[in-house]
Amino acid sequence: MNTIITKLKDDLFSAKITNHELASFLEIAPSTLSSILNGKTEISFNFLIKIIIKLYGKPFVTLQNEIVSSYLLHAKPENQREALEYASFRRELDNMKKLVEREKNSATEVNRECAKIYDITYKHFKIVKQYDPYDFSDELEEYKNKVKSNEAKILIDILLCQAMYQMKDYKRLYKRIQNIEPNVKSEKVPNKFICSSFLVRIKEIIIVVYMMQNEIEKARETCMELLDICKKNPNLILQKANVFYNLGESFLLENYAASKKYLEQSLFILNEANFKEDKDIKRKKRRIESTIIFLKIHHYRDIHTLPDVLDLDDQAYLEYKKGNLVKAEELLMKLERKNGSLNEFSTFYLGLIRKDRRLIEKSYMMFIQKHSYFYANLPKCYLENI
Repeated sequence: MNTIITKLKDDLFSAKITNHELASFLEIAPSTLSSILNGKTEISFNFLIKIIIKLYGKPFVTLQNEIVSSYLLHAKPENQREALEYASFRRELDNMKKLVEREKNSATEVNRECAKIYDITYKHFKIVKQYDPYDFSDELEEYKNKVKSNEAKILIDILLCQAMYQMKDYKRLYKRIQNIEPNVKSEKVPNKFICSSFLVRIKEIIIVVYMMQNEIEKARETCMELLDICKKNPNLILQKANVFYNLGESFLLENYAASKKYLEQSLFILNEANFKEDKDIKRKKRRIESTIIFLKIHHYRDIHTLPDVLDLDDQAYLEYKKGNLVKAEELLMKLERKNGSLNEFSTFYLGLIRKDRRLIEKSYMMFIQKHSYFYANLPKCYLENI
């Protein structure tokens, strides 16, 4: 550990970064920084990451970083947990797994419990061929009965909420998420970094819940709160991308320029950040790209920038916007033959093409049944104006 601190001090001196400047960047007292650099207090994992970002100009830092990997060989249990949470939200699942294997045998109970939880996460998101939120939820619920530490229990609760969203169990999700945030804030998670990370996870879920319930202003307010946290923590890259996506989606139906700006910012971050070939990131990027396509077609703007080949439903909506009603309907009929039925969006498009109020009402009810009250505004707007 002394070797790491000596290297950091030498490099900070060479880079002409003063203690006052670094303390300000880390948002800690100069005396606290002095204690760290003098070796009296072990540097936290979070502060180490921030110093590396500041000192070496790195937009991201992985657990494979030479300084970080050396640090983790000697770091105290609390900092090992910081590293586990960091690797988890950074989607460094393979690096997280290596740390999990070590912490499974930790002398500290909370480390052993958290390591097991992250191991369950690794299994379902990396090992299992087809991720199933029901299986993930069942295993978490089973293990929750065995854990004793508040931190581990709260982590499980957060992951269960994520699974509930994926299971479309919105009623239980909304009730459960309201109870978790006070627990995190009530000093049940004393580590500031882990507490902050848990709050970020919770706010991400709350934003989605607000969007589903069509509480757009509350969703945007929470987005801005989360964006402030992300700006203070340069390692929250993925979370920042998610916030921009949520903001872009919130403006999707009412403000083309604002929606496009935020969605493109989200995509830019994911394209620039080093997430390698993570399948979840690939899925997020496809979702953003798909949303941008819908945005352009819906507002009929920048049509020349659309991909040459579109999905059948997008192509049908575009043909409708162009006034090619026969071609648009043919595409939707082809889609119906292919899938056996039309989803809520395609049903809405067909209702527009045929000027069929019954189909538009059907689409509205399909959105409502899926608890997608935000997108229910699409048919609702037309129904109110017919």
